[in-house]
Amino acid sequence: MLTENINHAFLDGVLDGSHEDVYYHFGVVSSDRLLTKLRDVKGVVMAGSGSRIKEFAERWSELNGGTEIVAFPKEDRFVTRYTAGVLFASHGMGMPSASIALQELMRMVFFLKRGDLDAMDEVFWCRVGTSGGVGLPGGTVVVSSEGLMADLKPYRLLNGGTGGSGDGGSGGPGGTGGGGGTSGTLNAGTAGSPGAPGTNATGTAGGTGGAGGAAGTGGII
Repeated sequence: MLTENINHAFLDGVLDGSHEDVYYHFGVVSSDRLLTKLRDVKGVVMAGSGSRIKEFAERWSELNGGTEIVAFPKEDRFVTRYTAGVLFASHGMGMPSASIALQELMRMVFFLKRGDLDAMDEVFWCRVGTSGGVGLPGGTVVVSSEGLMADLKPYRLLNGGTGGSGDGGSGGPGGTGGGGGTSGTLNAGTAGSPGAPGTNATGTAGGTGGAGGAAGTGGII
């Protein structure tokens, strides 16, 4: 676990009761009595499909003697079930949806384990589902250690709750100055347009674009 990435400025206040954490897309808050049933969570199993989550939980309950299945109240975004020490949750399709689910679930586990980093390290996380493959026949079961993004990095740190993680980009260059007036006239050229704002993938807004160039001088009579 990368403990330096934990937002203690916010999460420690949740532990001491200064404020609540809202796991909005799961329909619960840190003070919800439902979460007391999840204190002994030992694993988090995720899948894209909500129907798979229901099937996983029912099967796991059967294997553990018919243990109670706890359903979260909100299911318009994610389907969540808890039984026999395992929290099953769907994450929908695509990285934006999965990142929302993961962030809220990680904050939830932090709260459930009362910020005990050793206890959090013992919680098993996995994602189960279909995927594309290269060089393997269809139906092959693959156990991977991590996933990579398009830039071949395992994760991108977004400093949630404290603003963007980086400065805004530099402003764009100033526009080109207007051309001089036609020879024999006194008409001045038009001013150049301002440059576009800079951008930054992980920061907040980019810097302001540069000023437009000066108007060209009039032509010689």
